Amino acid sequence: MLGDRMLKSSVTGSADILSYASSFSSGQRGVILVDKGANPLTVNGSGPSELSGGPTSYASLKPYSSVTKNGLTVALPARSVEYMVVDKNKI
Repeated sequence: MLGDRMLKSSVTGSADILSYASSFSSGQRGVILVDKGANPLTVNGSGPSELSGGPTSYASLKPYSSVTKNGLTVALPARSVEYMVVDKNKI
């Protein structure tokens, strides 16, 4: 989900990664990361039980969290899209 305003963002380490950053009027910041490589779909480390699709238990998966004070390093599976929101009190 994109916020109200687009922000400048950058990615280092891979030409396959696209980054779209935005801010919300509520104060949070959002980032969408897209990896254009190839791999099965996983959600927070849980993958499909079949050859295609995603995990059937996606609705009950706990979100990942991290401290962002000194920056953030994210490992993206190939062909993935990551949605991140940073709480306004943590910026």
